[in-house]
Amino acid sequence: MQAKKILAEGWVWLLAAIIVAGVLRFSAATNNLWFDEIISVEMASQMSGPGGTFTEFNYDNNHYLNTLWVYWLGKHNSELLYRLPAIIAGILTVPAVWWALQPWGVFAQRAGALLIAFSHVHVHYASEARGYAMQILFAVLAFGFLERFHRRDRLVFAVMFGVFASLSLVSHLLSVNFFLACLFWTIAFQTRREIPAVEQLKRLVWCHAIPVVTGAILYLVHVRHLQFGGGPKHNTLEVAASAWSLLLGIAQPGS
Repeated sequence: MQAKKILAEGWVWLLAAIIVAGVLRFSAATNNLWFDEIISVEMASQMSGPGGTFTEFNYDNNHYLNTLWVYWLGKHNSELLYRLPAIIAGILTVPAVWWALQPWGVFAQRAGALLIAFSHVHVHYASEARGYAMQILFAVLAFGFLERFHRRDRLVFAVMFGVFASLSLVSHLLSVNFFLACLFWTIAFQTRREIPAVEQLKRLVWCHAIPVVTGAILYLVHVRHLQFGGGPKHNTLEVAASAWSLLLGIAQPGS
């Protein structure tokens, strides 16, 4: 009886968090489009077809899944429709967090669901026609599957991690940071196990082959042609090296 009571209370908490998330995100999405959203609509409407997402829209303002949605809607549509994928992703992130935190117990689930539902930053991201909300949703799901793979060693969890990590990448390229963290986590976890090195490598490939291939394709067809902020072209590797040197506190020439 006690277990059933706890389960029932959990569903009430989750439902309440979902309702709060929906109200906040829909309310925040009723204002006018802002600068970056307008750029997305303008650039997507000028594409000759959906393939232009990867061949014509070469600004870093291009969030692939969001761009495809905006292109499909066309120009001069309502703000709410442009933002609908972000709103839905923002709301779905609440049960996604609940599911991902299940191994850590009921308190972690409740705290996580409420924190994400009321998060000002997440409300902001989930109420604009951009790719951040989808990126976060898919990253949460990818994390949940990777954690379950590490505990249960089932191939299906590794594949599902790869699928959702890839979806996070095509939502926003900032997911590269998330993916690298997951890669280092997998390497650290597998190398501590008392299994042959071949088995460790096999499990690493199971998890990360799909997102690695996805990232490589994105780099070849789009990322290497990016213009940052609509400005002049820069070498992608030089930009990455500059970012890492700033992160690590390494002085750069001329700075």
